[in-house]
Amino acid sequence: MPREIIFRLMPANLKRKLENYLNKPSTSRLEARNKLIVSLFYYCGFRTWMLTDLKKKNYDPKNKMLYFRLRTNSLKENSILLDESVFKLIDFLTRSFSNPEWPLIMSFKIDSPINKPLSPRQIQRVTKNILLSLGFKKNIPPRMLRHNVGINLTKEKLRHKSLNKLIGRVSPWVFTEYKKRAGNFKKVGKI
Repeated sequence: MPREIIFRLMPANLKRKLENYLNKPSTSRLEARNKLIVSLFYYCGFRTWMLTDLKKKNYDPKNKMLYFRLRTNSLKENSILLDESVFKLIDFLTRSFSNPEWPLIMSFKIDSPINKPLSPRQIQRVTKNILLSLGFKKNIPPRMLRHNVGINLTKEKLRHKSLNKLIGRVSPWVFTEYKKRAGNFKKVGKI
């Protein structure tokens, strides 16, 4: 039996709040980093571990592309065309980066001379704090934003194979749930 996961579309008022927050100009690198984390979940459907893997060299400002791997052991890179707000955030963050090996999502601790990537737990905590400040309920995991992307893409009649290429592996069971929530699910009968 698959575990229970959150499959629901975001209420319109919370969606508006989140988009307003993400589209406001950033005043500091820390704020830009936090917005980037939520943006990559919300607009691109990234998984938490995918964010820890991103480096400055994965970002192509000329073509507004971000290159990433869908699996931790994969050598093949996928690319995604960045939304304008995500592009501006990455551009703001990477202006001061001199080393292409520096992580894109890094901690900005004053006492730490080494630019370390945030751990998956730290990324989840940042996301949770931002969502709580915007009025979301207490237990909203970052994957809810990923599932929201999956449901919205399924609404656009995207097939399972295409969805796998865009946001990474989506099991057939999860894809069926996306289709149910998107409203374009037809029950065929027993298999």
